[in-house]
Amino acid sequence: WMAMPAEILRGGTFASMWAASTYYASFIAPTGMRSTMIAFLNAMYQGLGQSSGALMGGALVERFGGIQNMYRAWAAVDLGFFALFSLILLRHRDFNRTEEKR
Repeated sequence: WMAMPAEILRGGTFASMWAASTYYASFIAPTGMRSTMIAFLNAMYQGLGQSSGALMGGALVERFGGIQNMYRAWAAVDLGFFALFSLILLRHRDFNRTEEKR
């Protein structure tokens, strides 16, 4: 039951991502190729994306010795990226304030 709030959020974010992806694919498609572009998008997401994710995920679970260890490792990686992004964002914000004073 604890996963239900996350699944509700996933539903909204996935719907938004898919709507934006299909809109952009049809926007950039040449005249008469809209259906082909949507089919290509679907093939990349459903075929290539999910199958390569399953293969890499299985290899990572095997390498890290179980799902808990894998999730702990990726949580540390995510935390590192969050810290890096936060530092870049703060530095960029301070740079913009310095430029405004000139």
